[in-house]
Amino acid sequence: MTLSICHLVETQSDLLKRPERHLVNSAEFAVANHEIRSVGGRTFRAQSFDVDVIVSHIPIRWKTFPFLVSLRAANPNSKIIHVDLAANKSSKPLRQTAFALFDQVILAN
Repeated sequence: MTLSICHLVETQSDLLKRPERHLVNSAEFAVANHEIRSVGGRTFRAQSFDVDVIVSHIPIRWKTFPFLVSLRAANPNSKIIHVDLAANKSSKPLRQTAFALFDQVILAN
């Protein structure tokens, strides 16, 4: 069975070229169906996604934190992975709190 993976990005940017790079080392993820969805910067409520894995590329900031909390709440049984591209740019307490929302965190800086 092929996995379905949804990558969430904040804007249509160069992140669209990078998401899978951090995951393709896994044979299981390399053959998965990848979908990329842009989530606007003013979106505070996440929807439920009918996929096997959700990969967040949303930067951790106070502005995006409500969305990340709602992502976990809307998808309580889904595996959610966060790719952290800007680890040094947010406060340590905020990052630690946000990281608790994810099943796995990939530090990609």
